Amino acid sequence: MKRDMDLVRDLLLKIEESSKPTSSALLIQDANDEEKDRIIEHLRLMIDFGLFTAITSAPLSGRWRCQEMKLTWEGHEFVDTLRDPTVWQKTKGIASKAGGVGFKALLEIGKEVVKGELQKLGIPIA
Repeated sequence: MKRDMDLVRDLLLKIEESSKPTSSALLIQDANDEEKDRIIEHLRLMIDFGLFTAITSAPLSGRWRCQEMKLTWEGHEFVDTLRDPTVWQKTKGIASKAGGVGFKALLEIGKEVVKGELQKLGIPIA
């Protein structure tokens, strides 16, 4: 399965917007079976990378799941940098010109896009 950074962003935004720690069950509840598997695999990758913490379990039958999902500092950095849809679209556009980039490079591109937007507003950024 190929990573889908749009899905990663969407999942992080949903985790952040929840007023209390959320669970994978809530994030997959409206998805079809194929999409549920895709979301679950992305959640596993996101935990491995350190974007959020959770209590995880792998039942003998059924899907792997996680509860008490909370963003880490890195997860908040990603959301804060790439929350704005315009910044996200510009960031993805730049990344695609490079033939695709990893997560950290994508975040750095986003930070540069934000700096450019701030400079357009007359806010000097070093």
